Amino acid sequence: MRDSLNNIQIKQDKKDKTSNSFKTPIIVGFDPGLTVGLAILDLNGNLLFLGSFKEITKSEIINIIMKFGRAILIATDVENSPKAVKKLATTLNSKIFAPKNDIPVSYKNELVNNFLKSNGDFLSENTENISNVSMDAHKRDSLSAAILAYKNYENKLNQLERKFLEAKINLNSIDKEDVVNENYYEILNQAKSFLINDKPIIESISKAFEIYDLIDNEEDIDSNEEELADLEDNVISIKDLEEKFYNLKNINKSQEKQIKNQDNIIKNLKSKNNSLANELIEKNDRISKIEKDLKILKLKESKAVLKDKEVASKIKLLKTIQLKYNEEKKLRESLEEKLNKRLKFDDFNELSMFTPIKIIDSFTKNGLKQANNLFKFKRGDVLYFSSSKGGGSQTAKYIVDIGVKAIITSKDNETMSPQAKEVFEKNEVPIINETDLDIKFFDDYAVADTNALNSVIDKWKESSKQKTIKKAQNDLLNVINEYRVERKREI
Repeated sequence: MRDSLNNIQIKQDKKDKTSNSFKTPIIVGFDPGLTVGLAILDLNGNLLFLGSFKEITKSEIINIIMKFGRAILIATDVENSPKAVKKLATTLNSKIFAPKNDIPVSYKNELVNNFLKSNGDFLSENTENISNVSMDAHKRDSLSAAILAYKNYENKLNQLERKFLEAKINLNSIDKEDVVNENYYEILNQAKSFLINDKPIIESISKAFEIYDLIDNEEDIDSNEEELADLEDNVISIKDLEEKFYNLKNINKSQEKQIKNQDNIIKNLKSKNNSLANELIEKNDRISKIEKDLKILKLKESKAVLKDKEVASKIKLLKTIQLKYNEEKKLRESLEEKLNKRLKFDDFNELSMFTPIKIIDSFTKNGLKQANNLFKFKRGDVLYFSSSKGGGSQTAKYIVDIGVKAIITSKDNETMSPQAKEVFEKNEVPIINETDLDIKFFDDYAVADTNALNSVIDKWKESSKQKTIKKAQNDLLNVINEYRVERKREI
């Protein structure tokens, strides 16, 4: 027993000499920048720390990390590790974990949400800074990087734990087993550290045992490895049986609980049944009384109902009359407004010194329809287009068929389509620009001096006539030239 104590003391001395290597190995998720995100997990996937800091120094970051243990893995959420991550890993002598591709934001959110909703399986009792988990982008990025790094090694770490238990059984020494029992998690974490640093599972366990002097020589190592391999199937079988037994035990407990619940439900149903039977008798008595009272009330109310129906009918009739009155009032006001505008327009028709002009908002079928409803087009009208855009040859022909005297276009408006312009010119309908006349505008109509308007129309007709003559001359010259060319070819 004394030897055992001495061995433990020796191992403790050895542990003191390599104190940094015996600190709890941790995985650090690091999101660098003006605001730094930091997440720390142990090798069981428990969250030890989560925080974000503005303008924090590198030394302060290192102090926070070292407070929780020895960083063996610095994790980032991007494929190409930032310089700050590389520098921190170099300073802490840690390995870097980077994903094969940058982690999408949606997947980060999914990782973090599933992690925090996993019924506390990943949360350590000593976790700091997450009591009300206020999650910003920096915390999320660092935590998602740490989670992904842990998941990358999770299966191997679980395999190592099973092998570690088998190796402990095969130590063949009570003293050594006592050492493992007393330092179980420290030795296991040492083995996990070696595994993350790319050592095979068996070698990782052996190296951890060597630190605590649990393996004396190479032969013991080989022997342990062979025995571990032989016992692996047996241990797995025992674990399967234990798991099945545990599941059956839980099923049995669940069924016993269900039986008790069903017994209680049956008792409650019987009690409720008796209570409902008594309530039914009372309600039947009350219903009989209410039915008698209803007969009396129906006789009293029948007259009142007939009277109410008559009143309701009269009210409905009054509402209908009021609605029709309001509709007719609106129609009358609209007609009066149109009549007043028509009267004002007709007043100018009686004055020979002024020519009334009918304003059309747009040179379209809809614009013409609205103007016709207001003024009623007739032969000899002068029309003003607020917008000359939109109308084609068919719209122009409709205006020509009316027999208008002239068309005036807005000075600031778009050019009329060539098809419409050709129809007007072919039918000798003058197209005058607003700038050629002094026009007075009112609400829906305008007026211009009759003499000035006629003068502009005459000028347009003269210009149009000259264009026609010139075109005819050009056509004749073209015919003569073509004839001459043909004669030359014949000669």
